Amino acid sequence: MLPVIIDDIKKIGWKWCTVDQLVSPGPVFLLAVMLTSTGAGAAQVTIRNGHNTGSEVALVISALANYTSPVSPVYPIYLDKGLFVDIGSNVLGALVLYYQE
Repeated sequence: MLPVIIDDIKKIGWKWCTVDQLVSPGPVFLLAVMLTSTGAGAAQVTIRNGHNTGSEVALVISALANYTSPVSPVYPIYLDKGLFVDIGSNVLGALVLYYQE
């Protein structure tokens, strides 16, 4: 399925997020997220369809302490209002991979 929507590999973007962050203000396809927690406890990151923490929740990922939790949906998730990463506590970082036309 991916080769159908990804016509140019250079359009795949990535971002290492350690704080709440607007990754893309426009429509994107979310390809994968890799959440890495600290040793202080379980971590959580919320991927939102929009521009801020009040935007619609698209995906919530959790990870145990000192753990990396990768999520790669079978089909990309289309976020028509933008891509916002909402970082919770005990997060070392979240690697976000996306495709933007």
